[in-house]
Amino acid sequence: MRVSELLDVLVPGVPVCVLVHDYPDHDAVASAAGLVWLLSRRGWEAQVVYRGMLESESLKEALSRYPVPLSSLDGVDETSVQFVVVDGFYGSGHVPSVGGKVMGVIDHHEPEAFPPPEGIPFVDVRPSYGACASIVYEYLRDLDLSPPSWLATFLMLAILMDTEFLARGVSPAEMDALAGLYRKGDLSEATGILSNSLVIEDLPVLSGMWRRLELSPPGAFVFVDGPARSEVMAVMGDLILRFREITCVFLCARDGDGYRISVRSEDGRLPAWMVVRRVLEGYGVGGGHVHMGGGRVDAGVWPGEKAMRERFISVVKELV
Repeated sequence: MRVSELLDVLVPGVPVCVLVHDYPDHDAVASAAGLVWLLSRRGWEAQVVYRGMLESESLKEALSRYPVPLSSLDGVDETSVQFVVVDGFYGSGHVPSVGGKVMGVIDHHEPEAFPPPEGIPFVDVRPSYGACASIVYEYLRDLDLSPPSWLATFLMLAILMDTEFLARGVSPAEMDALAGLYRKGDLSEATGILSNSLVIEDLPVLSGMWRRLELSPPGAFVFVDGPARSEVMAVMGDLILRFREITCVFLCARDGDGYRISVRSEDGRLPAWMVVRRVLEGYGVGGGHVHMGGGRVDAGVWPGEKAMRERFISVVKELV
């Protein structure tokens, strides 16, 4: 069992920090919470740690209901703990470098995007899986650990979020996980939390996105000269994909000292992780899955809206 291999490499008695990617999403936090719960049952003191902010309104709602030990990385004495990275590639730019020892990486992102650095004792990367939560569910199942209701609900929520309610990137692992978690969790609660992900303050941002939408089928490009929550960008991208002629959407938004990138694709010729990586080559970092990708470009190297749009259109033409 892979989970037994992970337990074998962890140092007994040393606290574990389960590290997720910056500005974490539902799958990252739920998967990390599941691993923390598992480790606590095996005698480790463990917590979820992250860098950045929690932006998603639906994720905040979930965390207000579920007892997840979640802390900012800034408050951690990194040299006194061991780390396991969940739902991200260590060294990708989306997962911060840490002073302590990284003992494991658990992920479902495409490995060509950011291979894990050498020297990490345990690596379990499954790009065919639609959600990292499915991997953590299998860990629990293989150890005959029955999660509490809140955790089962949170893991179901994560799977539904990353697969857009089973509409994309679904593998048999997701179906097996949902079947197992359904008996313990509350599916209606999970779907209810996810279905209320926007707030009224998002309306001006969404309006601005429609005004800046530029079409070049099968691609669509959106630029917002101002902050936009990752959840809003995801909703907008998925909505644009409902147009029959559009199969890949590239969204950019000014975000503090840089630009946030979000890509949505339903075209096998245009895997989101590959699109974002090629468009940002030489400017920033990016990665993701076949259907979803993301990245960031620092303001100092941002080439401009026009240049970024032209790079995206060029990559689309090259791949199709």
